[in-house]
Amino acid sequence: MQQTRYEATSSGAINVVTRRGTQIEIISEHDLWEPLQRGDWLRAYCHLHGGDRQRSLSVNRHNGWGQCFNCHARVLVKEFNPDASANLLRHHHRSPQRTYSTVVPSSHPIQHQETHNQQGRIVPLHHAAQGRPTPAATAWQRKEITSLLHLDGFLRLALGSYALGDSWQAQAYLEARHIPLEIAKAAGVGYLPEELAARQASGEHLLKRWVDRLLFPLNAPEGRGYIGRSLWGWQTCLDENIHKSLLEDAAEDAPKRWIKTNPAGWFCEPPVQWAEHVIIVEGPFDRLALLAAGFDPHEVAAIVSTSLRVEWLPDHLKSVLLALDGDTASKEAVQRLQQQIRAGEIRAELCLPPLDGMGKDWSERWRRCGADGLEALYASFALLEQDI
Repeated sequence: MQQTRYEATSSGAINVVTRRGTQIEIISEHDLWEPLQRGDWLRAYCHLHGGDRQRSLSVNRHNGWGQCFNCHARVLVKEFNPDASANLLRHHHRSPQRTYSTVVPSSHPIQHQETHNQQGRIVPLHHAAQGRPTPAATAWQRKEITSLLHLDGFLRLALGSYALGDSWQAQAYLEARHIPLEIAKAAGVGYLPEELAARQASGEHLLKRWVDRLLFPLNAPEGRGYIGRSLWGWQTCLDENIHKSLLEDAAEDAPKRWIKTNPAGWFCEPPVQWAEHVIIVEGPFDRLALLAAGFDPHEVAAIVSTSLRVEWLPDHLKSVLLALDGDTASKEAVQRLQQQIRAGEIRAELCLPPLDGMGKDWSERWRRCGADGLEALYASFALLEQDI
């Protein structure tokens, strides 16, 4: 089908810029194009950028907050949350109507404006104003992520089924870390057995470094990504810390313990769906441990590092409990992260693993002591929710 780049159109949305520089489109319920209800959420075609063949705009019916997972615009439906809408208009300044660029089929009825970056490439204005750029993926990285995304459904299926390959080791590893298989599957964790990779004739070489790994999906404004944990050399009798040392001390041609795609991101629910009070942990297994312990998936995010992109935090977020690891690097990083989050007018409290011999991170404490190892975390989060 012929494609045309349209120019000049905008919706009746009011564009507001918060103190943190976040742009929010305050829209009317009538702006939602052909919305469909999915539980507490409405899915609609995005009227802000156009060109969709899918309902990429997701809006929570109870609090009015939403996001387009195509152009990444953040929206607030004023009829669903009139107080928040009035507050934004009262305390933050309006900016000129934000516009977008996308290539759409010539039969599509909507149009839009566009801008150019310093290299002359057409980009959405929303992305042009984001500040620090993310390093561009190389050609092989783009092909790698494409191959993994193509297999996403099979990766999830392979974790719990032997139809696509031998998943015994992956399931046994999760059990050894006291992570129920159903919890991992619900969080989107996958597994790439060698048999499944071998069937991908066109992309087998791109998947080679991901074979025999647990794969955790990552969310970022730049797109979906993955982080993978190698199971090379692991046996049921092997302690987790010993396996870590085995991988770190192995020969140079041995698999690395962790690898990421470009783009990377956070292991979490989409930020627009987060609760108002959230626990931020460091590693993917820390998040799985908390989910196994009973925390809601919308309450826990793993940043898979000791750095954080504050601009990714949703505007409806009220408070954060920083619960990174107890090692020296994490202790140094957590103070910096707390300052960054508070600068964005979000409450940020700390909860590091106690020095009681139960473990230096929440995953280890859960594996060794169960709920008793998370007692400090339960208490700190309860105080956070009470807004004390």
